[in-house]
Amino acid sequence: MGSPEIRLKTEMEIDCFLASLMGALDSLFVQINHDLGLSIPIKDVTLESINVSLNVRNKGYLLNHLKTLKSNTKSWLWLLNEFRNQFLHRDRVPRLVRVSIFENIDNNISATDQTITFVPNIRTKDNPFLQKDIIVFFCEDLDRMRKLIDKIRKNIICIMKYKILVAALIFGLG
Repeated sequence: MGSPEIRLKTEMEIDCFLASLMGALDSLFVQINHDLGLSIPIKDVTLESINVSLNVRNKGYLLNHLKTLKSNTKSWLWLLNEFRNQFLHRDRVPRLVRVSIFENIDNNISATDQTITFVPNIRTKDNPFLQKDIIVFFCEDLDRMRKLIDKIRKNIICIMKYKILVAALIFGLG
């Protein structure tokens, strides 16, 4: 497999990874819509539509952290979404490869270290996560996304349990 084939396969893998991570958020929005009975048509389920519906029910606080992360140009989630958009709409996302070589002639020891980072553009230049190695950044993003979704789901479950308890008390089932 030559260099162009490796590049294409790598770009496709990164694209799939980014689509899966961002798709997990879309799935969460559908779950929130269903579990809280927001009645938003599935084609219209977005962060914005969920948030409007939650605000009407005085539950807008559930997604405050997510809204902040998504709109803050210095957050990991904003950068992740930006990369997803870049991979979907551009031929190639520029990356910078740094190779460090360490040699100790006295001990006959040598080592190399390679890092690959995204090249800043006008939209991403101020994001502190941009300096991280791509693989490290993506691994950390996977963990951060999992924690973010788990936290939101736990809050949704608490609301659902509360609704069940209130219904039980109202109807004398408790």
